[in-house]
Amino acid sequence: MRLFIAVEFSPANRELLRRQALALKETLNGGRPPSPDHYHLTLVFLGESQNPQAAAEAMKQAAARCRAFTLKTGAYGRFRRAGGDVCWLGIEPNQELMILQRLLLSRLCRLGFAPEERPFRPHITLLRQAPVPADFHWQDFAQNWPSLTQPTTDIVLMQSSRLNGQLQYIPLAYAYLGQGEKKTGREI
Repeated sequence: MRLFIAVEFSPANRELLRRQALALKETLNGGRPPSPDHYHLTLVFLGESQNPQAAAEAMKQAAARCRAFTLKTGAYGRFRRAGGDVCWLGIEPNQELMILQRLLLSRLCRLGFAPEERPFRPHITLLRQAPVPADFHWQDFAQNWPSLTQPTTDIVLMQSSRLNGQLQYIPLAYAYLGQGEKKTGREI
């Protein structure tokens, strides 16, 4: 199964992100926004694994050592890709977020997981396959949208799968920051 650990956004913030993605799509005359219930901040992408129990335990251990914090969105940007760019909304620097992410990596590596080696760049994907012109001015788009804030008290282990061609994110386990286990998704 394909796994990742993430911060989920509130329904109100997911709606604001959906509106931003649609406005950006209209501004760029193209791009593919994610499903509104898929907006999240990936902390660690694990890829294929048959051991979600170990990933959940590592997540619980790391979360227990961190404090709750508030995320705030920052600048917009893109990752260049053949066939269209990935447009994203960044997260302002946050020391607690970085501590949590490093603890997750450490715990997961001790258990034999091999997370992505790319540097952690906290962002929320707004569009895929977007035709972003070289002279696009992100600050012009940004001035129409206020920053979002997201209180973060828990994290989630997610399974990414396709059902009938549709991408689905299935919560497998949750952990409270500073308190260990919160609740479970489906049993793993």
